Amino acid sequence: TALTSLNLTLNDIRAEGAKALASGNLTALKKLNLESNKIGVEEITTLASGNLIALSSLHLGNNKIGDDGAKALASGNLTALASLYLTLNDIGVEGAKALASGNLTALTSLNLTANDIKVEGVKALASGNLTALKKLNLRQNNIEAEGAKALASGSLTTLTELNLCFNKIGAEGAKALASGNLSALTSLNLTTNDLGVEGAKALAFGNFTALIWLQLDANNIGDEGAKTLAFGNLTALTGMNLYNNAIGDEGAKALSLGNLTA
Repeated sequence: TALTSLNLTLNDIRAEGAKALASGNLTALKKLNLESNKIGVEEITTLASGNLIALSSLHLGNNKIGDDGAKALASGNLTALASLYLTLNDIGVEGAKALASGNLTALTSLNLTANDIKVEGVKALASGNLTALKKLNLRQNNIEAEGAKALASGSLTTLTELNLCFNKIGAEGAKALASGNLSALTSLNLTTNDLGVEGAKALAFGNFTALIWLQLDANNIGDEGAKTLAFGNLTALTGMNLYNNAIGDEGAKALSLGNLTA
């Protein structure tokens, strides 16, 4: 009964196991990892309505909760949750809407990688109840430029870490992010988003003066994009990843001579 952390990743916990965990003596539990356990709607409904009210961290990656499971989580007893990991759960637009409008207002970290929440899902998150969020991972969710615009103009102004890899936001999305409400960001990952030179320029001269980590892998920014980044406003940067960007000697020279001296 003194357990505060339990990791059950890659087991075979189903309905009966979920009921046992939810109704047992583990009332002191703060961290629970059930990644890759075939957890579905029935199981997550049981967990969300059980005795695990002290949980601050819940990892449910690679399960099968879907949008109904997300709704159960959002309306359950887990109001102390600060960290929620839902990678690969097919929650979709409706699941994202449920999370955004539910009881999980204490969340500071949310990972929704590969859940196909699309533009409507990200709009809901950006305007919902999750205003305490500091870390948000929306990798591979088809949010495109409109989703980036929603984030930039939304209420998630306390975000310090944002991951939007593989979302097709393009230069238009980058421009929106750079001129929006996300000036508290210290870490930004926009890998594989087709930003190009224009996207790099927008980021370099935007509101991201607090950034210390920037990842722009595979965005075809070239020498011109590297030059812009080197001589822009990103003077607090201590780490930058520009893998696979067609940067040559001129770009390297610029990076070595620019403002990136922090």
